[in-house]
Amino acid sequence: MYFIEIFRGRPVMIIITFVAVYAAWMLFAYLYLGKKNLRKEQSQLMAIIQNLKALEEQF
Repeated sequence: MYFIEIFRGRPVMIIITFVAVYAAWMLFAYLYLGKKNLRKEQSQLMAIIQNLKALEEQF
């Protein structure tokens, strides 16, 4: 972690709270936002592939 200098001399409870919030955000971002974004990109990619197949059938 890059916050060692910031937390030096701070109460342990503040450090634990920050680490818990940081870990919760990372898990949320990876498990929810990341997978949501991946599904969106996959659907866009499938739409592009379908459009290309439709164009190919025209020629």
